[in-house]
Amino acid sequence: SGIRACEPLARKMLGAKHSSIFSPPAREALHAPNYVEACRINAEICGKKISKQTWNILPKIREIDAILRDQPELQSTIRESHPELCFCHLNKRNSILANKKNQVGQDARLAVLAKYSANAHSFFRANLKKFSAKTVAADDIIDAMVLALTAALGTQNGFQVLPENPESDRHGLRMEMVFAAGN
Repeated sequence: SGIRACEPLARKMLGAKHSSIFSPPAREALHAPNYVEACRINAEICGKKISKQTWNILPKIREIDAILRDQPELQSTIRESHPELCFCHLNKRNSILANKKNQVGQDARLAVLAKYSANAHSFFRANLKKFSAKTVAADDIIDAMVLALTAALGTQNGFQVLPENPESDRHGLRMEMVFAAGN
């Protein structure tokens, strides 16, 4: 059907923030020459078009898909996750409702990161200075920070996986999202 079990489960866990989880495009749409064609292919397979946001990151999805299909053993190292899912679990299973693009939302997320990393605020400020806003948005830096923290915590303490027993796609790749539980 083109629908993986991990997205509905992640949406359910996030409650009011469920709309931040989007489904990836069908693999067949990854090589579409343009947005209109990608939408047509995805709608045919999954019953809905892809978003512009998905189209914009489609080259990265295509790249990692090719790497994992060529080297499936890397799936133990390269894992799929979602920043809002990570924040939810590091925040005692409470979604952060404030918009990540505004100061209140960024401050709330940085406060969660600071519980796990004493240098979270200084690291964020340093990277704000290092990269121009045209290159990397502030919320993208915060998302990268929570994903890096999740990787570290998951490597150290083990990952939690959605779903617990993920299915594999026709190429043998697990269809899952991972996160690390907070303290």
